[in-house]
Amino acid sequence: MPILPLDHPEPYSATLGVMLYPGTDEADTLKARAYAAQVLAKPFRRFQEEGGDPPFETLLDAGVF
Repeated sequence: MPILPLDHPEPYSATLGVMLYPGTDEADTLKARAYAAQVLAKPFRRFQEEGGDPPFETLLDAGVF
């Protein structure tokens, strides 16, 4: 059983990704991480276009992008 990433910088999308792809093999783990990145991509792009400075270093360390 996979562990839910509740300590993730964006716990909602990361947890939903694991719930949609619950396998513990590498393929499902990558799909879950890709889901979280895809969900976050559009809002982060808008935030950056409006002059915001997203915490990319934090997200990179967490494996989001």
